[in-house]
Amino acid sequence: MAASAATPQDMWQVEDYLGQQRREIDSKYDYRYSQLIHVFGRLLRENWIEEEELQRLSAEKVACIQRIATL
Repeated sequence: MAASAATPQDMWQVEDYLGQQRREIDSKYDYRYSQLIHVFGRLLRENWIEEEELQRLSAEKVACIQRIATL
């Protein structure tokens, strides 16, 4: 995308795209303890993790993660 940019406007579009990608990655992989259940729910919904990988968590947390994954 950046290699094919011919005008300053094209570079601003590249910057917008990169900013959007950074925000998406930052929210997907937010390792703050308070956000982990939400992160696991999203990763489960997007098939990045399997329910079997959550076995060591409490049943209450797994249930919450499963609810978030269905949103």
